[in-house]
Amino acid sequence: MAQEAPNWYVQAYIDRAIAVFQAKGHRLKGMYTEPARIQANVVNWMIAGKGEAVPLVRGGFGAAMNASRTSVNATMQDWQAADWVWQTDITKMTVNENEAVQMACGMALGRRADLIPIAVMNAASLTTISDGATGTGNGTGFTLPMALSGTQQLQYQDVEVEDGEVFCGLPSLAWNQFMSYRQVNDADWVGYDGQPYREGPKFKRWNGVYWFRMTDRYAQSPGPAYQQDFFLWSKRALGFAMNYDIKSVVTWENPFSGWYHNNLFAATAAVLLPNGIIRFRINPTTNITVN
Repeated sequence: MAQEAPNWYVQAYIDRAIAVFQAKGHRLKGMYTEPARIQANVVNWMIAGKGEAVPLVRGGFGAAMNASRTSVNATMQDWQAADWVWQTDITKMTVNENEAVQMACGMALGRRADLIPIAVMNAASLTTISDGATGTGNGTGFTLPMALSGTQQLQYQDVEVEDGEVFCGLPSLAWNQFMSYRQVNDADWVGYDGQPYREGPKFKRWNGVYWFRMTDRYAQSPGPAYQQDFFLWSKRALGFAMNYDIKSVVTWENPFSGWYHNNLFAATAAVLLPNGIIRFRINPTTNITVN
């Protein structure tokens, strides 16, 4: 009686599931601030306020800045992506079928890892830049002036934009409209190496921001039809924490004559600095206009 899956199968599944999560599933990896500490299931980020330098007082103590020191806390939540593979199928599965099982797990948990920080941004009270989208179908779609206004608002709110740590995930309509602007794609504006259509980059660095293509599933709907929200944020404004990438366990379940693939992680997120995040709101049904 076969009670164990082949060792190569179990190890290959675990290794590949983790690799998919790290390489493909978790799109926002590196675009957030990791916590200062984790105590049990509570995550803590320390926030240092801004101080101002004052003239030196010779021979005495100068005025203390009294910069605030606060913290933001969030509680870990456990997440699971599980699947069955039947014993009678293991030795019949092709390499491609094995790949599909591993891919499904890594991508499922990766999407969840992205949706957690997006959800906390969506729940926050943020500066909103809109194309005029309403529930009745008004709105122009994402425009170059909206992109410029986003970075301008961050600068106005004293958020560093030129440090290479500002990101914006664009859903399909916004991405393709943004890429159509000459100021973004023309070599006269961005140089030959900056042309986005030449190699189809994962990121487009423009005006201090890393713009990247994002699945429409990650875009948020504020309620009415014809409205779609997405975000521009500084890495320091968004916190995210995980206890580990993925913990995968493959067990034999005799009553079902199959192998249960259980994949787990715990994660949480928090908005650390609301001034460092901008909400874009557009009508996602408008036509693309080539500029």
